[in-house]
Amino acid sequence: MKVIEAEATGFCHGVERAVRLAEKAGATARGEQQDIVVYGHLVHNPQQVAALEAQGLRHVAAWQPETPGTLVVRTHGIAPGELADIREAGWQVVDATCPLVTRTHHRAEALRKAGYPLVVIGKADHPEVKALTAGDYGQVPVCQAAEDVDRLYPRLQARLGVVIQSTFPPAPARAIIGLLAMKTMDLRVFNTVCDVTQKRIDAAMDLAGQVEAMVVVGGHHSANTRQIADACRTVVPTLQVETAAELDADWLSGFRTVGLASGLSTPDAGIAEVRDALLTLY
Repeated sequence: MKVIEAEATGFCHGVERAVRLAEKAGATARGEQQDIVVYGHLVHNPQQVAALEAQGLRHVAAWQPETPGTLVVRTHGIAPGELADIREAGWQVVDATCPLVTRTHHRAEALRKAGYPLVVIGKADHPEVKALTAGDYGQVPVCQAAEDVDRLYPRLQARLGVVIQSTFPPAPARAIIGLLAMKTMDLRVFNTVCDVTQKRIDAAMDLAGQVEAMVVVGGHHSANTRQIADACRTVVPTLQVETAAELDADWLSGFRTVGLASGLSTPDAGIAEVRDALLTLY
């Protein structure tokens, strides 16, 4: 078997920055014998989460029961109001929010100030979307699919403002925006989709056109990893794995050339592990 790796794999700049900030904060906290927690999972990759926990950074689902110390904000961000509450409670905050997500919050605030009722295009259960709909920008509905538009807006709206989950697929986002335009007299849209995600998708699909099958490495809860895998499936048979242990030898045995791609929060070590396992198997 010949294994060909995509042109770009591993951490994006936002994830790389977040991990670097968390590791630096963890080293400082250990040196000062202070407790440090990460609010939520820093990134959607269990192996990276485990690596940080091995360095003493505990991931917590809620900060309120904890004794204030150092708190790292996840890449997906939190609502500005909650961030203010955390600081007021006495926490030292290390904000590892992806700059693109921070930009989305700035856009949402600009729309609120300009008098545009906000609607978010994205997955309602995604941490980034939850932060945008927490109440800082008013009562904010979420459009996850085209059919949500008629349900949310049965009548013509005077004006609406739109921001988009950074890892939401561009094609369905465009379809939803087109329908919202038919429901709104004055529609203002900020395209807050991460262009790095689209570039990774394009690179993976380009590679998929050159091989017989694709293996995409990344967390099963990572939206961008699923997007890359789904895009590759439109070209060739594709297997998404989180670790090398999930490789299916029987499934892979019929292919002579396999492409290797990854999500934006997949550590280089995890990609290398899968690549080495593929080469060892065949």
